[in-house]
Order: sequence, then structure tokens, then C-alpha cells
Amino acid sequence: MKMTIGIDEAIEQLTNAEAVIADDGNRALVYPSIDSDDECFMILSYFDSDGEDYDYEFFKEDNQYIEIVGNKMLLKEKNKETVEILLLEVIALNDRIFG
Repeated sequence: MKMTIGIDEAIEQLTNAEAVIADDGNRALVYPSIDSDDECFMILSYFDSDGEDYDYEFFKEDNQYIEIVGNKMLLKEKNKETVEILLLEVIALNDRIFG
């Protein structure tokens, strides 16, 4: 299923996520740094298994409308590369079983 959402809704969803899996060919579990008031609204930083560091910056002007495919957001980072973002949310088992 494909749909499109606006930048404000995307930032709200990203802010509510506990963490994200960023996939640009290398998958990484990261904790996004989000600032909805800044033109660079999100930064993802991680190291791969070889110790090489990656920093992705996402700007509002490049992501006014975000495509959602299945359960992933497709965001454009500063170099115009598309990065798939899977939002992760913690659900307490007690709430799920007894709630």
C-alpha cells in the first residue's frame, strides 16, 4: 500500500518513535535526533561493523511530501539519496496481554 503524508505528520510520527531502522543498503538501528523547528529536521548517525561512521541529514525542503510504502517512510537525505525509515515503537507486554 502506498500513500503520501506531509512533513508535519512525518515529524510527529518520527518524534513518537522509540527508534528507527534506517536502510540505505546498510540497515542500522538508530535513535533519531529531531528538531521540528529547524530546516534540518532530523539527523541519523551510526557506525557500521567496520567502524565507518555515517551521518544523514534530512531537510524539510527535500521532504515536503513523504511517500509511505507498506510500513516504511521514504525520506530524501541531503545528498538526495532515498533512505527507508522503519519506525519502532515499544509496546509493554503487560499492556498487550492484560490491558
